[in-house]
Amino acid sequence: MEKPDYLESLERDLKLYKDSIREASETIIQDGVSDYPVFIMHKIPVPLGELILNAEELDTEWSVSATTAEDLIKAGIIQIEKAKQFIATYKPAAEQMCLFVVPGDGRANFIFIPY
Repeated sequence: MEKPDYLESLERDLKLYKDSIREASETIIQDGVSDYPVFIMHKIPVPLGELILNAEELDTEWSVSATTAEDLIKAGIIQIEKAKQFIATYKPAAEQMCLFVVPGDGRANFIFIPY
Protein backbone atom coordinates (compact mmCIF):
# COMPACT_ATOMS: atom_id res chain seq x y z
CA MET A 1 0.00 0.00 0.00
CA GLU A 2 1.40 3.36 -1.05
CA LYS A 3 1.83 6.08 1.58
CA PRO A 4 -0.25 9.22 1.07
CA ASP A 5 1.90 12.10 -0.20
CA TYR A 6 1.31 14.18 2.95
CA LEU A 7 2.54 11.50 5.36
CA GLU A 8 6.18 12.61 5.39
CA SER A 9 5.35 16.18 6.43
CA LEU A 10 2.83 14.90 8.97
CA GLU A 11 5.42 12.63 10.57
CA ARG A 12 7.97 15.47 10.64
CA ASP A 13 5.58 17.87 12.37
CA LEU A 14 4.37 15.20 14.81
CA LYS A 15 7.93 14.78 16.08
CA LEU A 16 7.80 18.44 17.12
CA TYR A 17 4.23 18.30 18.41
CA LYS A 18 3.98 14.99 20.24
CA ASP A 19 4.84 16.30 23.73
CA SER A 20 2.36 19.17 23.41
CA ILE A 21 -0.33 16.80 22.15
CA ARG A 22 0.31 14.38 25.03
CA GLU A 23 0.06 17.24 27.53
CA ALA A 24 -3.20 18.48 25.99
CA SER A 25 -4.58 14.93 26.01
CA GLU A 26 -3.77 14.52 29.69
CA THR A 27 -5.40 17.87 30.48
CA ILE A 28 -8.60 16.98 28.58
CA ILE A 29 -8.87 13.71 30.52
CA GLN A 30 -7.80 15.05 33.95
CA ASP A 31 -10.17 18.02 33.71
CA GLY A 32 -13.06 15.64 33.05
CA VAL A 33 -13.76 17.05 29.58
CA SER A 34 -13.59 13.64 27.88
CA ASP A 35 -11.91 10.27 28.00
CA TYR A 36 -11.57 10.45 24.21
CA PRO A 37 -9.41 13.38 23.11
CA VAL A 38 -8.96 13.79 19.37
CA PHE A 39 -6.42 16.04 17.68
CA ILE A 40 -7.25 17.45 14.29
CA MET A 41 -4.14 17.78 12.13
CA HIS A 42 -5.01 20.23 9.39
CA LYS A 43 -3.43 22.20 6.55
CA ILE A 44 -6.59 24.23 5.98
CA PRO A 45 -8.73 26.03 8.58
CA VAL A 46 -11.28 23.76 10.23
CA PRO A 47 -14.34 24.93 12.17
CA LEU A 48 -13.85 22.29 14.85
CA GLY A 49 -12.00 22.14 18.13
CA GLU A 50 -9.63 24.64 19.69
CA LEU A 51 -6.44 25.58 17.87
CA ILE A 52 -3.49 24.59 20.07
CA LEU A 53 -0.57 24.56 17.59
CA ASN A 54 -0.56 27.06 14.73
CA ALA A 55 1.54 26.09 11.68
CA GLU A 56 2.01 29.73 10.66
CA GLU A 57 3.39 30.71 14.05
CA LEU A 58 5.55 27.59 14.33
CA ASP A 59 6.81 27.59 10.72
CA THR A 60 5.52 24.06 10.14
CA GLU A 61 3.06 22.57 7.64
CA TRP A 62 0.32 21.29 9.96
CA SER A 63 -1.81 23.03 12.57
CA VAL A 64 -3.40 21.10 15.43
CA SER A 65 -6.78 21.64 17.02
CA ALA A 66 -7.94 19.77 20.11
CA THR A 67 -11.42 18.31 20.32
CA THR A 68 -13.16 15.19 21.61
CA ALA A 69 -14.92 12.20 20.13
CA GLU A 70 -18.15 13.49 21.67
CA ASP A 71 -17.82 16.80 19.83
CA LEU A 72 -17.07 15.01 16.55
CA ILE A 73 -20.20 12.91 17.05
CA LYS A 74 -22.26 16.07 17.66
CA ALA A 75 -20.75 17.64 14.52
CA GLY A 76 -21.62 14.57 12.44
CA ILE A 77 -17.99 13.74 11.63
CA ILE A 78 -18.43 10.46 13.48
CA GLN A 79 -21.84 9.08 12.59
CA ILE A 80 -24.06 8.27 15.58
CA GLU A 81 -24.52 4.68 14.41
CA LYS A 82 -20.71 4.26 14.31
CA ALA A 83 -19.97 6.02 17.61
CA LYS A 84 -19.90 2.83 19.71
CA GLN A 85 -17.54 1.19 17.23
CA PHE A 86 -15.25 4.25 17.28
CA ILE A 87 -15.14 4.26 21.10
CA ALA A 88 -14.48 0.49 21.13
CA THR A 89 -11.49 0.88 18.79
CA TYR A 90 -10.16 4.01 20.52
CA LYS A 91 -6.62 3.35 21.76
CA PRO A 92 -5.56 4.27 25.32
CA ALA A 93 -4.89 8.03 25.29
CA ALA A 94 -1.91 7.64 27.60
CA GLU A 95 -0.18 5.48 24.98
CA GLN A 96 -1.38 6.76 21.60
CA MET A 97 -2.70 9.97 20.14
CA CYS A 98 -5.91 9.91 18.16
CA LEU A 99 -5.54 12.11 15.09
CA PHE A 100 -8.15 13.25 12.62
CA VAL A 101 -6.01 14.13 9.62
CA VAL A 102 -7.40 16.77 7.23
CA PRO A 103 -4.81 17.41 4.50
CA GLY A 104 -7.09 19.74 2.55
CA ASP A 105 -7.46 17.57 -0.54
CA GLY A 106 -10.95 16.30 0.22
CA ARG A 107 -9.73 13.33 2.24
CA ALA A 108 -9.84 12.96 6.02
CA ASN A 109 -8.88 9.97 8.16
CA PHE A 110 -8.60 8.91 11.76
CA ILE A 111 -5.28 7.39 12.79
CA PHE A 112 -3.74 6.34 16.09
CA ILE A 113 -0.02 6.91 16.57
CA PRO A 114 2.09 6.07 19.63
CA TYR A 115 3.70 9.02 21.37
